[in-house]
Amino acid sequence: MASTDQTNRLSDIYARIAECPVVTRRDNSDDSLKEFEALLAEATPRDDELCWFYDIRVMYKSDRRLARKLWRSAGLNYLILWLDAVDILKHFGIIDLVFLKLNDGQFVAEKRRRSAQPRSDEKRHSDHSDAPPLPPRNRD
Repeated sequence: MASTDQTNRLSDIYARIAECPVVTRRDNSDDSLKEFEALLAEATPRDDELCWFYDIRVMYKSDRRLARKLWRSAGLNYLILWLDAVDILKHFGIIDLVFLKLNDGQFVAEKRRRSAQPRSDEKRHSDHSDAPPLPPRNRD
């Protein structure tokens, strides 16, 4: 099981995201998007969390519905922060408001364009492969 420090860290970040203006007021101003980005960057797994990060992603990829159900019943919703951009945006109910892309392994939040046609980079990421790249696993 993950250490208390790790779960407290992610739980705190999750609570701060749930209270940020993008989520609470659906404010996608530049300042609100920067705050959202900074919180997602803070949630990036640290070296001592990589083992848990890999396990969480494998569990989720093998059965998304069951993983969400288990996490919800155990009060572990904050684990969503280690998943793909689309899953994070859907979870917080802002997928129609924000677009996340990767830049140097970090999420960058942009205002979602209001159009009937998907953005060209959305088509490319429609397989939900827009999560930060997995760091190399330490084999020690």
